[in-house]
Amino acid sequence: SDSKTIIGVWETGNVDGSWSCSKMGKAKKNLNIEAGIFRNFKKTIYRRRLTSFVGFLYGYSSTDSQNIVGITLWNDLVEQNFKKEFDTLNAILPTGICILGLVYDDAEPISEDTLIHRESIPSDGFVIMPVNLETVDFCEAPLFYSYSLNSSAMSLMKTVLLDSLSVSTDLVMFRVRCQLHVNVDQYECENVDGRLIGEINHVTNKLTSNTTLFQLSASKILLQTESPAVLGDPSVSVNTLCKDLAKHVRQKDVRDCDVDFYQATKKTTKTQNIDGEKLPCYDVNVVFRLTGGAAINGSLTCVPVIHQETKSEYYKIVKIPLNLDCLVYVLKSTKISDLPAQFVASLTSQLDAMHDCLVQYKKEGQYCTPKPYHFLLNSSHITTVYPHSFTESELVSLRRKIHQLLLLPLDRPKIRISNRCSFPSERKPGELLRNCHLSALKGSISGRISSVQGDYQYHHYMQDGVDDSGWGCAYRSLQTLWSWFLLQGYTDKPVSTHTEIQQALVDVGDKPQKFVGCRDWIGSIEVSNVLNHCIGVTSKIMYVSTGAALGSKGRELLYHFDSQGTPVMIGGGVLAHTILGVCFNDSTGETNFLILDPHYTGDEDIKTIVHKGWCAWKGKEFWDKTSYYNLCMPQRTALI
Repeated sequence: SDSKTIIGVWETGNVDGSWSCSKMGKAKKNLNIEAGIFRNFKKTIYRRRLTSFVGFLYGYSSTDSQNIVGITLWNDLVEQNFKKEFDTLNAILPTGICILGLVYDDAEPISEDTLIHRESIPSDGFVIMPVNLETVDFCEAPLFYSYSLNSSAMSLMKTVLLDSLSVSTDLVMFRVRCQLHVNVDQYECENVDGRLIGEINHVTNKLTSNTTLFQLSASKILLQTESPAVLGDPSVSVNTLCKDLAKHVRQKDVRDCDVDFYQATKKTTKTQNIDGEKLPCYDVNVVFRLTGGAAINGSLTCVPVIHQETKSEYYKIVKIPLNLDCLVYVLKSTKISDLPAQFVASLTSQLDAMHDCLVQYKKEGQYCTPKPYHFLLNSSHITTVYPHSFTESELVSLRRKIHQLLLLPLDRPKIRISNRCSFPSERKPGELLRNCHLSALKGSISGRISSVQGDYQYHHYMQDGVDDSGWGCAYRSLQTLWSWFLLQGYTDKPVSTHTEIQQALVDVGDKPQKFVGCRDWIGSIEVSNVLNHCIGVTSKIMYVSTGAALGSKGRELLYHFDSQGTPVMIGGGVLAHTILGVCFNDSTGETNFLILDPHYTGDEDIKTIVHKGWCAWKGKEFWDKTSYYNLCMPQRTALI
């Protein structure tokens, strides 16, 4: 695939530990893993000062390879911890992304007997990754082995270390949603949780019954669970493959999920496009038969009887909404007749997670409303169920637990509610565009690339009913920077308007009161002051004497995007822009800048913005050679 860069291939090595095997050979499947995942794994071992550990390898299996999209770690392999961590990980992984194997410290090797009695461990083709703590820091690539519990055969896997793992090459994603509810009798205080389990089981039985149908949005396709059958569209059969579904869905409704884009932390010395192939995402709705044999068989066939029971004034039934929202990954070669089983498994798994959420976060006998959120990490999603009424500060311990398990940084927000995925189907007409650079990066630039990490909104002239053409470019760049901190979860304050920005500058003593309501320009220093005053963000200011000298700042900007990942506001002369990334060529010293231009006055049309160069790579000649420039470089704060 054009979106992959093979860093190296390893085929030799020795296996240590107590794994018994009747023979050693080469595995039938390759092992693909992103280089960044292994680097982060090594860093985590040293950052936590681990002397022994065990963890899971998770990902997906394709026809010819096992593909690792993440690694987890914990300290020991006692049975209680194994099951606990296994259940925790399974609860947040989408269906189709599963546990493929184990990573462990080979100083205390794991025996086969330790694993045989473990539930849900694949008995054939189980991947193991023994790690020597004394040499892991010098190891350029891990060694993986495929182990069969059935035949006790150990096979060395050919490891392909990739710059970026393109899941869209193999997979299709479905988003399955369903609105249900449970009624819980809270009149009798005893065994309320038991009655809740009964109601959850009733909903589970309904989902697994023959009355459940799955309707593919923007199509006539209905999939039933009772037997392989496709209803509604005669051009689709049970043997239709998922890769061909786009032919049967209205093209404007085929959604793409922002997976496989060349992320900000990637580095390359080759020409790269950031906008890789997107992962197709299909919306699926759950419906239930109300008539027909399946519906009749699932109901009571008797004369209706009305039973009235008088309760006291304190009698109370609580109706708890369960808005299921699941992600399902499948191979493109999967037959659509196999999808209902995957959908049902995903829905019932999320019901279990919602039950756990209801019980764990019950306050003073009152149940919360569980709500699922999806987060994109590396090359795949995770889904967490949070109590809807809880604040971010009340969920810190839960987030920290997931951060530690998935080797996420403990000082940067990754799974706050504000970090949740924004799917195309949820975006309203006229809503501000996000992450324009993901579609804009095309061309012949060559060198090491680093760009903004996370989401932001594109703020530009003429939005919000404000005619600021000719004077508001720095305000719009400031709003883009502010949106980054809002969407990353560093603040919950909405992006300020022009008037509010002006008032903030008056409040800090930077401007007189008459500044509010005027059309005067602001610069990088003012942008820094507003961010600090309004949302507590500090910034570094880089001074550059001329536009020509900006070309020499490539390494400094690389470091900023690698370490901070925040968009940069640059002001010089009478213009302001936003820098979203930089490409620096070590051989030639050439620097290119990824520019988001706030001077755009058109509609929220990504094609126009990209094709007309409003978000594009610019060389050093873009800058005015006679003007000096100040760059406002916002700094992150430690937060989880």
